[in-house]
Amino acid sequence: MLLLVDSGSTHSFVNSTFSARIGAETTSITPISVRVANGQRLSCNTMVPKLQWQVQGHQFSTAMWVLDLGVYDTVLGVDWLAQHSPMKCDWQQKTVQFEREGQTVHLTGVQSDEPPTLTALDAATLWQMHDANEIWGAALLEIQVNPASDSDGRQPPPMVIQKVLMEFNDVFAEPTELPPHRQYDHAITLEPGATPINCRPYRYSPLQKDEIERQVKEMLRTGVITHSMSPYAAPILLVKKKDGTWRFCVDYQRLNAVTIKNKFPLPIIDELLDELAGAAFFSKIDLRAGYHQIRMRESDEEKTAFKTHHGHFQFRVMPFGVTNGPPTFQCVINSIFAEPNRKFVISFLDYILVFSQSL
Repeated sequence: MLLLVDSGSTHSFVNSTFSARIGAETTSITPISVRVANGQRLSCNTMVPKLQWQVQGHQFSTAMWVLDLGVYDTVLGVDWLAQHSPMKCDWQQKTVQFEREGQTVHLTGVQSDEPPTLTALDAATLWQMHDANEIWGAALLEIQVNPASDSDGRQPPPMVIQKVLMEFNDVFAEPTELPPHRQYDHAITLEPGATPINCRPYRYSPLQKDEIERQVKEMLRTGVITHSMSPYAAPILLVKKKDGTWRFCVDYQRLNAVTIKNKFPLPIIDELLDELAGAAFFSKIDLRAGYHQIRMRESDEEKTAFKTHHGHFQFRVMPFGVTNGPPTFQCVINSIFAEPNRKFVISFLDYILVFSQSL
């Protein structure tokens, strides 16, 4: 179990998976939106009024909100820190000390000079671990819990696999530059006589305007988009996702209507499944923002332009929502995996499966 002491969190939280595993009694609450360290907003609608826990011989009872915390089981926030203030913290030694009911409580974080062992994590968890570690100050505390409730029975992968995961953990790093131009850059070819599509932006609430500005600023920072003087302009939409965050969508319906369709064939699912006959081991690769790994043909960048309430921008990479995006992407994937295709790799757009009969 991992417990995080986080001075950047206003409240204390318990991981939804961990809470269910130990059978904690939860109470329904009015749903609230929680902004986590990586900027995402998660919805929280349950809490544990009194979670009993023990650390290094000291008993505590803490009200905790139930949230998907990724790699951490529990987060102790400012509410818990304030309850036990004043505190003396030594971040170099990873110690926290405070007075409680006339006794001095001295908690020590995990002390180890060895590099951490990377165990089996899926890509989404590893991304969440990478992004969520931007905190002001934290100490990992080793918690004493009932062994029966602390393990889900899973064994860590063999050491040879752990070494591979550790060796290639850089593949999960955030990109720092645009992808290179390739033979199959995305092109937008319009029907003869088509004129530039120029639509007015939709109306947005003040909250949506703030979110649009935030996402546009981030895309400008990463180079995905740039300022535009294009005669083209499509409106944008914000679509709310299940976790309460907003998906930035460009409405390319009118542009798609006058775009000549790419006839590159997409794989047939049933035929892909036939290729797996006899295979026993599978590794799935799900590309992160796959479309953004393909550049736009420079002469067609202006056709991807969109308007917001505060500016005019265009994409430098292939945006989501353009009509020929899937054929272009499949063409690129097929060219990359031309040699091993059907031998030990199959792919459908940005879903790639590596298969074999033995390790």
